[in-house]
Amino acid sequence: MTQMERTKLLTVEDVFFIEGRGVLIMPMLTDYSGPTAISVILRKPNGEESVARAHLDIPRINPPREPFPFACCLSDVRKQDVPIGTEVWITYEPVA
Repeated sequence: MTQMERTKLLTVEDVFFIEGRGVLIMPMLTDYSGPTAISVILRKPNGEESVARAHLDIPRINPPREPFPFACCLSDVRKQDVPIGTEVWITYEPVA
């Protein structure tokens, strides 16, 4: 897969596990206008890559702030699978 088939979403600065939601990665996204369920490539700092499903949603923050930030949760991965410094890339190719 080439870089042309990917768009960088973010570089992980913090990671949390939320029961029933999955692995929440930070920072939140304030400049995003794509689909909210996507396939992503996780490129760890050591160069290792893996595929995950990501879901983006607007968390309930009181008081709300604009632009509304999107939180990114990853399913089917463990917190320790996403070390700080991991790059998250949207992939436009079908993934198995």
